[in-house]
Amino acid sequence: MNSNRTRLLALLAVVVVAAGLFLVLKPSDDKKDDSTSSAGTEKVASSTEQTVEAKTEKPKPDIPEVSFENGEPAGGELKVEASKGDTIAFKVRSDVSEEIHVHGYDISREVGPGKPVTLRFPADLVGIYEVEMEGGGIPIAELEITP
Repeated sequence: MNSNRTRLLALLAVVVVAAGLFLVLKPSDDKKDDSTSSAGTEKVASSTEQTVEAKTEKPKPDIPEVSFENGEPAGGELKVEASKGDTIAFKVRSDVSEEIHVHGYDISREVGPGKPVTLRFPADLVGIYEVEMEGGGIPIAELEITP
């Protein structure tokens, strides 16, 4: 019975030492230089301890916004610059129900109180184009697309 007790104590000592070594030698989570690569991927350890690459989402860019209030664009006309092939995106808010019209691209959308609209389309036409509140013919934005 004494030999069983000795074996049990020896096994317990091995487990305690192994747990201690694991806690001391495990990789630190606060190394930020190794956590991401320049390609926008994050290194993740799998259950087999291999490093795999996982895609991380890029933050979405801020979308410029124009508010149509009291019959005019608050703060003046929105200026949007893009290069051909880019995606144009901007948001319109309005205190009245109205149709927004993007000249040249012939895009129209309805906007109104509590119903803002985000316009998003490819910049495939080079030039300067007006965006207006169609009913009143009031310009609210200007798009400049360069080659």
